[in-house]
Amino acid sequence: DLTFIIDMDPDIGLSRALARQGTEERFETFGADLQRKMREGFLALAQEYASRCVVIDGNQEIDAVAAEVAKVAAERLS
Repeated sequence: DLTFIIDMDPDIGLSRALARQGTEERFETFGADLQRKMREGFLALAQEYASRCVVIDGNQEIDAVAAEVAKVAAERLS
């Protein structure tokens, strides 16, 4: 019923993800070009399914992102 897309500059997102140094196989290992293509795809989905998708600015501090997600969820799912 509700899909959140946390959007941010792909280069920043890639840098943050790689800094976590996780051991699982992830899309981050495929580089920045794939990150940009995936972002374009997710934003296209958000536009196509605008009634269901909400794009959140992921460039904010993590607490601000979480607060915005909680606010939108409470409004849309109540």
